[in-house]
Amino acid sequence: MPSQGYQYASGRIAALDSRLPSEQEVRNASSGGLDNLVRLFSQAELLEASARPDSVDTLRNLCETKLRDELGELCPDRRLFEVLWMDGDLINLKLLIKLRLLGLPLDSETLALGTVPAQEIVHAVEEKDYSCFDDLQKEILDIDNKVEKDKDIMAACAALDELFIARQKSESEKLGYAPVASFYETKAEYADILTALRCLSLNIPKKTMYSLLIGPNKDRIIGSYDDLPDSLVSVAPLNIREDIQAYLLDRDLSKLSNRIKAVGTGSLSGSFAALEGPAALVAYVSKVRSLLTSISLKKETRS
Repeated sequence: MPSQGYQYASGRIAALDSRLPSEQEVRNASSGGLDNLVRLFSQAELLEASARPDSVDTLRNLCETKLRDELGELCPDRRLFEVLWMDGDLINLKLLIKLRLLGLPLDSETLALGTVPAQEIVHAVEEKDYSCFDDLQKEILDIDNKVEKDKDIMAACAALDELFIARQKSESEKLGYAPVASFYETKAEYADILTALRCLSLNIPKKTMYSLLIGPNKDRIIGSYDDLPDSLVSVAPLNIREDIQAYLLDRDLSKLSNRIKAVGTGSLSGSFAALEGPAALVAYVSKVRSLLTSISLKKETRS
């Protein structure tokens, strides 16, 4: 059974998760400068105590490197480890395609850690040669060609999200990790709820909204478009329906977004303890990546 050998990993992940700051704490530390962020992530054991990053990009890279090294020791199955690190490839593709479309330089130093080395993925986006992604290359090229034609970055990002999450789900199923596959499906469901709410707040039309949805319930969401947002209560996963109902009363999208992110990464109410080891690893990686992307201090460097 794939979950065998993960007993220690589950306990270690639960301990690490208990030390993680909230996204609000990360944003508060960002307002205080780079030293505050270094102190916060050191306390969370995402940075070595002796680390002295000279920029936010270096801070993120050091945190991701420590995360990769630690989880590499905790994850007995290297195949699952590769599935986890596809998140970095997705983040990098979306960033680089957006930068190229805007005519901005493609910088490998700002990239996340993924399965494809930074220089290779920069070359892939520059040359539109996605052979480094093996059997995903055709789908990625199709998405890239479409964004070149339509200039719709949001739709391209949604298409990449759908492609990669579907691949992570299918690979997890092939490896026999049913809870991990379920995590990725649920991740897409939560993302669609947030997308639908944002689209409504921005008065984005039905057809455009559909192009941005990526989960298994997107047809149901669009099918009840005329009754949105009230109809989301019946479409949303059970454990966030009360939160959707609360949103219908106070329209606090920020609060709902934070709640859904927390539920989606399996980080509420001690749920790491309830997850099997492999699923706990995936949830922890997702949560840490979300924290690193919430850093609002963009380019401060030490003098």
